[in-house]
Amino acid sequence: NIMAAIGIQQLKKFPKFAKKRQNLAKQYDSFFLNTSLKFIKHDYEQVVPHIYTLQIPEHLNLDYIREVLLKKGIQTGLHYQPNHILSLYSNGLEIKVTEKLSKSLLSIPLHPDLNKKDIQYVCKCLNALT
Repeated sequence: NIMAAIGIQQLKKFPKFAKKRQNLAKQYDSFFLNTSLKFIKHDYEQVVPHIYTLQIPEHLNLDYIREVLLKKGIQTGLHYQPNHILSLYSNGLEIKVTEKLSKSLLSIPLHPDLNKKDIQYVCKCLNALT
């Protein structure tokens, strides 16, 4: 019951949080448009991103980038692992392009507590590494 009450209160904040996430993602898009980092283009009138994912170029070391960003106070994540390699679905199938792509994806901070200065800091740190 307590979790439901918290959830109901949080849902009331969704319109505000949604707009904030959309605006933050647009700021990232504007910055990464002129870099070697690829991102998924969205229609932010229709989509509220829950994470912001970049494709890191093949010649860069994803683990090193994550390590440096963490030292600078920037947490990252690895999302979108292919289902066919997860233990529940594993059947020995190899889908090489999917596997290769999944190893180049990096999620960077995207939450309502961020501000424009935070986004600029993340972008500046990433730019220094690419």
